[in-house]
Amino acid sequence: MSINVLVLGLAADCWVAPLHPAIWMALALVGFVTIWLATRAFAKGLRRRKAEEIDQFLDHFRNDALTGTLNRSFFLDRMRSEALPGTLLVIDVDHFKAINDRFGHYMGDAALTHLASCMLNGIEDGYVGRLGGEEFAVFLPGLELAAGSAAAEQLRALIECSEFEFDGNRLAMTVSIGVAQHSPEIPIGRTLRTADDNLYAAKKSGRNRIATHSNTVILLQERLDQTQRQALTNG
Repeated sequence: MSINVLVLGLAADCWVAPLHPAIWMALALVGFVTIWLATRAFAKGLRRRKAEEIDQFLDHFRNDALTGTLNRSFFLDRMRSEALPGTLLVIDVDHFKAINDRFGHYMGDAALTHLASCMLNGIEDGYVGRLGGEEFAVFLPGLELAAGSAAAEQLRALIECSEFEFDGNRLAMTVSIGVAQHSPEIPIGRTLRTADDNLYAAKKSGRNRIATHSNTVILLQERLDQTQRQALTNG
């Protein structure tokens, strides 16, 4: 048998009939769908990572780095943008300087972190912000002064009863709380000043308590402003 005949015989044995066009179309469709699904999954994962990065950026922008509460600017901006009535609490750690002096600033940071955790877990409806240093604020939307004061007292008692441990030291702390009623018609700065004045009253009367006494000067200023607004409206 010649070499040419042998080669032709092998070629005939290995020959495969061409695929039907419908099979080619099915294979192409499967390949297209596979590529489309892979591309979609990649794009979805990319969007998810992008959203996570944006959320992390916003967290750094609006939250206090130490405590995780809202920072002062974002806290007040949220009050302005939502424009809801409610009760504002201004909270300050009692004898915080003594904690820093005795145990060091790391212990002071741990105390603030513990306080923030108590506030975040101790309020049902509302939000928490750090105004600066050891001073925090809580806004309780929709609560009248009586209900807001009751919530403030519950929060004060919760903080007093809780302890935290840091570097082998266990510590309990107390807070003083100034309470003020807020309505959208009143500038936030004025409500904040009222709550801050009441906080000062709580400190002066012994600490570890809440104060809701209305500041007479501020009330007179509010009445004067209301009279002026009515005069402008009527005029």
